[in-house]
This record gives sequence, structure tokens and C-alpha cells, in this order.
Amino acid sequence: MDETSVGDPAGFDRSAVAAGVVLFGPDRARLTALLAAVETDVGKVFAVVNGRIDAELRAELRQRPRLGLIECPVNFGVATALNLLALAATLDGFPRLILFDQDSRPAEGLVARLGARFEELARAGRNPAVVGPLMVAPSRGAAYKSPRLFRRPPAGAGTEAGAAVAVDVLATSGSLIALEAFCRVGKFRDDYFIDAVDVEWCFRAWARGYSCWIDRDVTMIHTVGEGEIRIGPVATPRQKAFRMGAYVRNTIYGFRLGHVPARFKLRQAAYLPMQALLFWVDSGLRPSVAIGLGRAAWAGLRGRLGPPAGAPDV
Repeated sequence: MDETSVGDPAGFDRSAVAAGVVLFGPDRARLTALLAAVETDVGKVFAVVNGRIDAELRAELRQRPRLGLIECPVNFGVATALNLLALAATLDGFPRLILFDQDSRPAEGLVARLGARFEELARAGRNPAVVGPLMVAPSRGAAYKSPRLFRRPPAGAGTEAGAAVAVDVLATSGSLIALEAFCRVGKFRDDYFIDAVDVEWCFRAWARGYSCWIDRDVTMIHTVGEGEIRIGPVATPRQKAFRMGAYVRNTIYGFRLGHVPARFKLRQAAYLPMQALLFWVDSGLRPSVAIGLGRAAWAGLRGRLGPPAGAPDV
């Protein structure tokens, strides 16, 4: 078998993989569908409840024999929740962890296919830290911003392995992580709280000798926010103001980090103001939104991170 071909997913040991889900006020039907899709594909599922959950749903989750529930009294943020999932899986002896949002919609066999790809990349000496699916926007319903594919330059033999392509960054949702690599790279930054958490971590992984990959043969429907705001080629997710503020703040703070390449900083420096302007226009040009985004940018410049203004506590 060619070293860059996909291994046999049927031969992949799915029991060596734990799944992790971050919950915050989840929709019961969507969460139930997610759990049904992944529980039989992994050794165990861990779920972090970030403060708020329906009492009946909590009781139902506690009854699921293959689910470990981690309950937080308040909203600690996505980054801390992801770190708790990685810690729980590591302490339980799992070498791999696949992460999902509470609204993720993985296709059947996703875990095994990503696992087989991960092993092929490792055998080929690519030292992967994480392998994820190609994210696609839903084909029906409201329009969502299609996730971007940040290919690792330069393109060529060193950044491709069959259908797998090396990328600068990829979303945490649907990503299969080697927990040994996670321990060496370090945890997600708790002070980022939410948004750009995955961006910073992936660049740190590259800086420490690991690689990040997307398997274009494996797709997963993915949505961010509540739709898309678009004017011509510029688009940004329609989302709550505190999330947009966190994105602006964390992106600007990332300009200070040495492990984030200059080419990525320049691209973001050009694109971020246009995204912020789109968000403000979509808000009806409300002065409070412009002030909030300005304060978020200033916080990023000063390195004032932590829970963003307006983030729900529970």
C-alpha cells in the first residue's frame, strides 16, 4: 500500500478513541442525534456542561452508560471545556480524542476514516497532531459562511498526502487529536475563552514540530453562528455581539504571538476590519456595536483577555 493512501477504516481500533462534546444550553433533539451517531464509533463519550442545561436533559445524560458527564457550575468558556475533555480522556487512558460541537452532524464512519488517515500520516513520518474533516455549509435552509481551507504553503508533495492536505489551522469540531501531541503542544488558551482558540493552538503545534491536516475525502456539515453576513467576496458569520467581540480581540492579540506567521497576520489584518464593518452594518449601524468592537480591539492590543464583555455566565 502506498504510504499516503487511506488505510482500511474497518481495521481502525475505534475503542482507542474518546469523543468530547462541549454543551451550553443544547437542543435536546440535536444532541441526542449527535450522541447516537458517535457513541458506537468510539470507546467513550465525555461531555462538559458549561453551566446551563435543562434539568430533564441532564438526568437523561446521566443515564447513558457510555457517557461521562463533567458539570461546571458556570460558563468557563469553550477553551477550558476543551481542556477538561482532553484531561478526562487522557486520565481514562485514551490516546486519541475527537471533538464535536453540540450541533455537529458527523456522517457515519467519520471517526474510523479520520483514524485511518491519521495512522497513515503518522506512518509516513508526517507527525500529525490533528486530522479533521473538510467542513461544508448546509445545502438547504439559511445561508452560512463556508469554512475556509487555510492550506499550508508551499503547496506540493510535503503538504499533500493523497486526499489529505496540510493546513495552517482547522476547526476543533470534528477534529481527531493525538493526546500525546496535545500534552506536548500544551492546552488551549483558557484566556481566549471562545473564538480563535483553534487558530492559536494549531500554529503552536506547527511551531513545536507537529502538523495539522484536513482529509478532503471526509466531510462534515458545519455552521457558525446564526447565518451569514455577506457583501461581495467578504463574509462573516452572523452571531452574538460578545462572540464577534471575542473574535476581534483574540485575532488582534494573535498579532503579538511569535508562532503565528507574518503572512497569516497580514491576511487577517486586511480581512478583519472588513468583517467588523459588515457586522456593524448588519446591526443597523448601532453606535453601541461599534463601541463594543472598538473596545474589543483595544483589549486585544493591550493583551486584556479572559471572558469577553457580555458573555453569559450560566
